[in-house]
Amino acid sequence: MKILCTGISGMAKISVIEELKPYLEKHGQKLEIFDTWVYLSKAGADLGQEVTKEKVLDLHNLDALRAIAFERICSEIEALLEKEPDTHIIISTHGCFRWNKVIRSGFDVHYLNRIDPDMYVNFVDDTVKVYENLNKDSQWMGRLSMEEIAIWRDEEMFVTETLAMFQKKEFYLIAVEENLVSLGNMLLHPERNKIYLSFPITAIQQEQPELLDDASRVADKLRDKFIVFNPLSVKDLTNHEHGDRIKKQLNAQTVWRDFKLIAQSDMVVVYYPVEKNSPGVNQEIMYAFTHGKEVYLYYPQKFGMSPFWDPELAVTKSFDNMEDFEKYFESI
Repeated sequence: MKILCTGISGMAKISVIEELKPYLEKHGQKLEIFDTWVYLSKAGADLGQEVTKEKVLDLHNLDALRAIAFERICSEIEALLEKEPDTHIIISTHGCFRWNKVIRSGFDVHYLNRIDPDMYVNFVDDTVKVYENLNKDSQWMGRLSMEEIAIWRDEEMFVTETLAMFQKKEFYLIAVEENLVSLGNMLLHPERNKIYLSFPITAIQQEQPELLDDASRVADKLRDKFIVFNPLSVKDLTNHEHGDRIKKQLNAQTVWRDFKLIAQSDMVVVYYPVEKNSPGVNQEIMYAFTHGKEVYLYYPQKFGMSPFWDPELAVTKSFDNMEDFEKYFESI
């Protein structure tokens, strides 16, 4: 499988992708990684031009260097797949850059059809974590505010998804934290159904924060047979305090990202262990059900079932005890 992977700077994307190599090899599969930056710097060296990360985005001939880089990437991929057609290929690149207060291209679309990826993946991570990492990087130190990073992350996702839509290929949004259990298992087990795990994060935090660990255990259990996307794998709102302006932006992005995760899943599993109402979970249930997804709900009987969760309205199947809930997913 050929995968074109994007993701903004500050999330150690190459290191994340490289984690997949031993993971796949352990299961008898091979992965080769093509890092656009490596090929870009080599193109400059071959022309007698020093290309540094600090200055690369200011170069007058950046588009020409990028074209040379992608010519070489395409040729090497074609040669490799001719000899070893079962090898997984990941091309690491950027969809765009937010540089000197403007948006800049990060990819040469001329090579889109030649690369012909089977799948597009956009990696995402916490805004605060990315901000801290960028401010330790000589290329990015002091260049971007938290708000600009959030905007860039959104732009990178949009550009990547647009390329996937243009080629009618699959697009997945994957949290860095879930790299191995999501992308890794998608490569190892392409036949597995995909689940979005919905749970009342705010309500659990307010009533019984220890239940967040239980939600993670539910996700791990489901991963025995499914690919699972956990919305808490990007912790923009749970671990940090923000000003009103950036908080409003991150709230909106969190809602939109969770809907994207639902859209890329086959079904939604709702783990609802507390009584307090969660508007977010209700929205996710209705979004999933009205977009053709199966919705499975665990909700303890002692709390009383909401009429909005009637199987004829929005829920495919409900469970009021954990044992039946777990047995059902072990059986399908």
